[in-house]
Parts: sequence; structure tokens; C-alpha cells
Amino acid sequence: MVLLWVASVFAFATLIAVSRTRSWPAELFSHFRPHLIAAGVVVTAVCVVEHRYGVAALAFVGVLANAATFPKLLYCIPAPDNAASLCVLWANLWKREQALVRTIGYARKEGADVLLFAEFPRVNDSWFAEHASDYPHVLISQVSDAAFTSNVAILSKLPLERCETIVASPLEQRPLQSAHVRCGDALLQINAIHPAAPGTPHMLRDRDTAIRMVFEKLAAPAIVAGDFNAAPWCPALTSAPVRVGNPLRESTWLTRLPLIGLPIDHLFITPSVRVSAYEVGPFLGSDHRALLARVHI
Repeated sequence: MVLLWVASVFAFATLIAVSRTRSWPAELFSHFRPHLIAAGVVVTAVCVVEHRYGVAALAFVGVLANAATFPKLLYCIPAPDNAASLCVLWANLWKREQALVRTIGYARKEGADVLLFAEFPRVNDSWFAEHASDYPHVLISQVSDAAFTSNVAILSKLPLERCETIVASPLEQRPLQSAHVRCGDALLQINAIHPAAPGTPHMLRDRDTAIRMVFEKLAAPAIVAGDFNAAPWCPALTSAPVRVGNPLRESTWLTRLPLIGLPIDHLFITPSVRVSAYEVGPFLGSDHRALLARVHI
């Protein structure tokens, strides 16, 4: 009876996940499609061992339905490249100054040229002079510290050109930061964004609108980094550009919980941008892990 109940719950969750619905809260199930496939394999195996073949068939049908309809993921893997490059870091800092200090230290060690941040904590000019003097070019939004807000920032060793802070609805409290940085003889558009988490129907709509806005803004060659609060196989990211790194082999959030972590932080690139190095960083005091990539034009 327990196995039948477990298989039924699994089948119901899988049905919702594969429906690709954009309605809340059903959309949340789509984030966990790989987890449901793994869970379904385990449930199927246990049922077979227990000679519950009918229940095993129910679970296995759920696995097949999920796998057969799983979205095609567009991602690139690093390849050697000798062209001019920039090293770019993305991190959600969880509004913690200690996370910012540790992340800048990590970025400095790895030779990062441009740092993109969300949930940037409140710091003053003297703090920058002490901790980030080698990143003198700064673009930081100034929103309130209320719940569900996020200051988004760009820190750079290189001059920032065509800087823009976009606060059009629904970005009033989670701005999109955009700037251009010279990479060799070309200008690379760099964008940083942190859409709302889909915690309510309204927040889900805001997240999806923000994602559409940033993708529409991309002007090649360009990159966009952010905590998108969406896994790559979610309906909201079906039109996303190429992602750097295989999301099925990494997670950036909830990674301290075994088998639960999700890749919701992403670095997307337009076709003219290439990548020669990429890694998911260590824990640096935030609930998210950083992304680090060397990009070329």
C-alpha cells in the first residue's frame, strides 16, 4: 500500500511537471524534473524488488514520460581560445557583506576582470577603497532593503561604457544593470539581472516578464548573468540563449542539501561569444555559489 501511495504521488508530480504549465504553483514542479526522473527510477527498482510489478509499471511510465518530453538544453562547454578575453564572475551575495568580501577575494585570485552581483549589501565609499580598489568602475542600483528587493551591481577593472540601470516594471526593486566593456577591439555588452522568485502568482508573472525583457535587450556580442530563479528546463527559459556549462552536472542553490540542489544561476551568451574556461565556485558565505567564466569575442 505504501509503494502504491508513493508511486501515485510520483506520477501526479510528474504529470504536473511535464505539462509545462505557467500557472502558479504548478510551475514550481517543473524545476525538479531531473529529480523526479531519478526518484522514479528508484521507486521503479524498489517495486520490482518487492514484486509489485503493476506499481513499478506506473512509476516507470512516469519516468519515460518525463524523459521523452524533457526540453532540449542549449549549452556550451569551454574550448581553447587565444583571442582577447575577459574573465567574468557572477554571484548572488545574499545581502551579506562577508560574502562580498570573500567573493571579491576569490575573484581576485582567479583573475576576474568584471564582477556581477545580486543582493548587493549596503557598503560605503571607504569600504570600496579598502576591499575593492582594484575594481574602480562601479555601477550599483539603489533600491530599498525591504523584503524581496535586490540591488544589482557591476564592478570592473576596465572602464564601463553605455551604462544603464533599467527599472521599468517589474524591475523597480530588482533592476537590470547593463554596460559595455572593451574586449580586444570589440565592445561586449554585459548584463546582470535577478528576477523575482516565483513565490506567488504575481511574483511568477514578474519573473517571466523580467526574463523576457533581458533577452530582448541583448545586442550581440553580449552576455547576461543572473540568479534567474528558474532552472533551464522551466518554461520561462525555453527561449534563452546558449548557457555556459551543462546544468545537469551542476547546481548553484540548495547545494548543501543532498540531491536537492538546483541550477538557477546562469551565464548566457550570444553566438559570437566563446568560452575557454568555466567553473562553479565554492561556498563563499552566500546560499548561492558563484559562476566564473573566461569569454572571448
